[in-house]
Amino acid sequence: MVPNEMWDQYIKRIDEKGKERYQCKTCNKEWAKNVTRLQEHLKTCTLKNLTSNEPSESSIPLATLHRLQKEIYNLEIALTLTVDTRWTSSYECLDHVLRARSAIYAVLAEDSIEINDNVKETILDYGFWTDLKKLHDFLEPFIIFIFQLESDEPYLSSAYKTLQNLKNTVINNFQIPEEL
Repeated sequence: MVPNEMWDQYIKRIDEKGKERYQCKTCNKEWAKNVTRLQEHLKTCTLKNLTSNEPSESSIPLATLHRLQKEIYNLEIALTLTVDTRWTSSYECLDHVLRARSAIYAVLAEDSIEINDNVKETILDYGFWTDLKKLHDFLEPFIIFIFQLESDEPYLSSAYKTLQNLKNTVINNFQIPEEL
């Protein structure tokens, strides 16, 4: 690979100690400046090999989100999709988005990333986040109930009582629209 082409595959940044760091645009892995290691990584980058020889348009914002999460939270929060056969996946999806909110905002501030105006508008809409939190909080007792049922020692008596409480929660719900 020609050296100039190699550098196009990385985002250069300066860390808190003033050292140059290079982040793969495809998989988000980061290294100090070491040409041999960077070239070797491009040959073996799993995500790059799965997609194509060029980083996708969507991988750059994702890599940036992961970097910002590390800076803000000191960890990465995976943004997950729902899985029809996993009862808790919708809740986990909402939970991860809410936990990554600050990093998502920070991605909007990145000059190098283009984001659709409708997506930006939604992210910046306070009502969107409020509704997301309401839905998250509404689903939480159901998730707790599911975990109780999946525990090593589920008790029918406590399950019945919890189920009755959930029924009352649904009946007395005035925050979540019925169509949800």
